[in-house]
Amino acid sequence: MADQDPEPPRLVRPYVAGQPSGPGRPARPAGHRRPGGGARTGPAAPADHAGAPVGAAEETRDAGGRRRRPVVVVMVAVVVALLAGLITTLLTRGDGDDGAGAPVAVPSALPLPPESGARSTAELSGPPASGPPPAVSSAAGASSVLRSSRTVPPRTSAVAPGGSTPAAAVNADGADLALGRPAAASSVEGAAYEPRFAVDGDPRTRWSSAFSDPQWISVDLGRLWLVSRVVLRWEAAYGVEYDLAVSADGTTWRTVWRTGEGAGGVQDVRFAAAPARFVRMTGTRRNGQYGYSLFELEVR
Repeated sequence: MADQDPEPPRLVRPYVAGQPSGPGRPARPAGHRRPGGGARTGPAAPADHAGAPVGAAEETRDAGGRRRRPVVVVMVAVVVALLAGLITTLLTRGDGDDGAGAPVAVPSALPLPPESGARSTAELSGPPASGPPPAVSSAAGASSVLRSSRTVPPRTSAVAPGGSTPAAAVNADGADLALGRPAAASSVEGAAYEPRFAVDGDPRTRWSSAFSDPQWISVDLGRLWLVSRVVLRWEAAYGVEYDLAVSADGTTWRTVWRTGEGAGGVQDVRFAAAPARFVRMTGTRRNGQYGYSLFELEVR
């Protein structure tokens, strides 16, 4: 077989809209597609100075001719939105942290309004005062009272009316608060009849006053007590008209009981409970020519 010269390569010219695709072939209008291909028809898009059609950056085609929209703008928008949300969250969280550890002011307890010089609850160190003392019978009459030489400590306490005096102790056992306490009198008949003999618990000794009116005898209980009963054990010389008074300081007195029909003997006098440190009997009229004479003055 004779050698043949190789066929020279064919030059393939790429299709460019508006330009011929081969020698001697007319250029196909830009945007034209064969019937049935669904392509739009119309004039070719104008080209910029580089020869690329205007709008190429907005729309591209893949190898199969399908349209592809660039996602760069979308991705940038998403990233910007995420960054904006992150910055907003950090700023908001930072504002909240500024006050998270701030101390909160807690109001202190409201002070009580002052009442007649009484101390506020913040100044009191002891237990709160109990309720009002129990009711005391007002019946009066003679009675035989057992004596006791022991000292009875207060069980409970109550505040005196007005709140201007210390708390008054309650004599829960009903003991004789005057027993062995200091006593005083307006006068004495003699050395054997001093007022201390009216609070010694001995029924054979007594206090006797001068033979005149008025006369009085008092006893110091040592502290403020709630008292509601006084027992008077008269000798033959007794008072017909007399009264009983109480005091917190030995200066200001308050009358708690009075009579004008004293009959001597044992007088068990009961009255509404009153705070008292001092208790006094004052006679204004005697039953005879002698003075006032008491075997015992008991306070309960």
